[in-house]
Amino acid sequence: MAQTYVHEPLPSSRSIRLISLAPSVTSNAPIQCDIIIVELHDRRTKVPYEALSYVWGSPTGTIPIRCKGMELLVTPNCHDALLHLRFRFSRRILWIDAICIDQGDDDRAIRERNSQVQMMGDVYENASRVLIWLGLAHQSTPRVFRMLRMIGFVTYWPEGHDFAQRPAKIIRTALSRRLQGTLKDFVHIKRLFVDIVIANGKESKGYTEGLQHLLGNRWFFRVWTMQEAVFARKCVILCGNSQLDWTLFNSALGIVDISFGDLGVLWLATTRNVAGAQIRKYKNAATSKVSDTSPTSRDKMPSKSKFEFERMDVFWIRTLGHLQCSVPQDKVYGLYSIFRATGLELPDVDYKKTVQEVYGDIAKSFIRMHGRSLNVLLISIRPQGHDDFPSWTPNWEMSHLPGKDVFDNTGNVFFEGSTYRASGYSLATTPSLTPATELQVRGFIVGGVRKIIVSSTAGKQPELVGVRDFSLNFIVACRAWLVQLGSIWEAEIYQGQGVPINALINTLAFFEFSGTEDLDSEQLDQIEARFHCWADVFIYPDCDVVTTQDIEAVAQLDPSLVDYPKMIEAALDVANIRSSGDIVSDAVKRILRGANLFHSELCFQLANWAFLFLETGHIGRAYFNCREGDKVALLAGSNVPFILREVEHHRYQLVAPAYIYGIMNGELWPADEIGVEDITLV
Repeated sequence: MAQTYVHEPLPSSRSIRLISLAPSVTSNAPIQCDIIIVELHDRRTKVPYEALSYVWGSPTGTIPIRCKGMELLVTPNCHDALLHLRFRFSRRILWIDAICIDQGDDDRAIRERNSQVQMMGDVYENASRVLIWLGLAHQSTPRVFRMLRMIGFVTYWPEGHDFAQRPAKIIRTALSRRLQGTLKDFVHIKRLFVDIVIANGKESKGYTEGLQHLLGNRWFFRVWTMQEAVFARKCVILCGNSQLDWTLFNSALGIVDISFGDLGVLWLATTRNVAGAQIRKYKNAATSKVSDTSPTSRDKMPSKSKFEFERMDVFWIRTLGHLQCSVPQDKVYGLYSIFRATGLELPDVDYKKTVQEVYGDIAKSFIRMHGRSLNVLLISIRPQGHDDFPSWTPNWEMSHLPGKDVFDNTGNVFFEGSTYRASGYSLATTPSLTPATELQVRGFIVGGVRKIIVSSTAGKQPELVGVRDFSLNFIVACRAWLVQLGSIWEAEIYQGQGVPINALINTLAFFEFSGTEDLDSEQLDQIEARFHCWADVFIYPDCDVVTTQDIEAVAQLDPSLVDYPKMIEAALDVANIRSSGDIVSDAVKRILRGANLFHSELCFQLANWAFLFLETGHIGRAYFNCREGDKVALLAGSNVPFILREVEHHRYQLVAPAYIYGIMNGELWPADEIGVEDITLV
């Protein structure tokens, strides 16, 4: 029985192992390699190497290779990569994580892994080239790679490039011949992929399917591959025997994005290039270079650069949940070097910590780095109820990206990048790393939630409950809200600050109209007119402008056989309005069309949100998971109010961010902070 290879201890914290892959003239000969230990950043022992970026495919190795004459098990995908990367007549120096890092589970191996993970950015940035291995080729891979290479070559040049020059002329001719078209200028090239490759013919279908197969590769979904591509100085994609330059690949995707069906997959494919470009663009904004992965000081950056880094943080906050890994802590540790490169100060990697502790650490780091802002709490929402995580800790085991539906399924995306100042210019308490399960904040309790009106199918998939039922139940909720308004609707002033009509419109569609003071009078008149149309139809049968007979005539339904929501739904149907002919006047048709536009284009985007009535008389919106009896609080350092649920005295669960009309710009935050109390989020 062959002796098992055992990793020797590394001599220093900056040491890494490299493999020297032995050559073979026979493609299926057993893999043999040696191990070299070098010091990163030590010019005296500098050894050029290439770093492999790939997906393990399975958690443990099953195929033996010979390492220093001993047996070492690697995964099938790693073995396939080694076979394709091996030279015929010379050795190849590579860095491959599964081989170069001790994957054992003893204390020494874990300490080594903790240390090596913190150096991942350096390892990939110091490589002469990063090799992205996507696995064995699909039947369509060679032609898809050829197409992307040609498109990438041409789109990589600026629009004014002289295409008569070589080698552009060669590529232009080949591309024209292959697609049976004439490329006169850059614009034609841009349209080529859409008009010919995607839209027409059997060959085009093959390209589309091949591209979908390529972008569906697991490599694009894995968290570790993010930093591996982001820090690469030079990158090449390998799939079987086909290869494609990373820069050309991303240039080609710039055209694909306007025609490719699955934008989510495309988004994941382009994320690495976006992040890499941002880091390279702003790495000189700090006093130390990003290539040195120690934290940079954002305090010394120009304000514009600082803002761009904060936008990147928001980008990563949402991205984390959409990426995949085998160990949940790797949602953070897999991006550790990226976070450090953008100036985020993090505790050292420690795989002995629970996933809750690791996620809590990074949430607190975001708070400290963002000028003591609590905006990271926006994605802590748990729509389906609280889990094993503290309520304030984002659970990155679930996705936080907006879905493809017209209505919001996040409960927070409309607050992202908002200019609200609900807590004035207050700053959050600098969070302590301990206790790990708690977050200490300061806050002002506005009041309790007296009543909630929410659709009975809010938060459910329309495909499962029925698209029509989903829509009807939201109509029920909207009508119930209008009826419940009562005195608010009839009052001359809302909470001592403005007319009720503004409160109602903003509550229905705050994401669109929270800044109505910036709209001109014509736009405001149109908004208000459509709202009145919508409100008049939705209080059927107590309409004021249109009559019940008008609505029933357009709906073509017997009021004795259907309930109010179904009558309203039918009256708003564009086909019914169009086919009503002379049954109703043109004025009635305009009202119904206005009501339809206001409901479908604005109100329906918040179909998963509840209507709130506070004990203070304020009205607002929050995601469907809030309850009557919850508290609305202004938290120091937060731009928006939050719904809290008290579990003990001064100890609360975080439920959801909220929009409450009349308190979004610091109106209730006490200037002297009298009434602001210490609150513990658990």
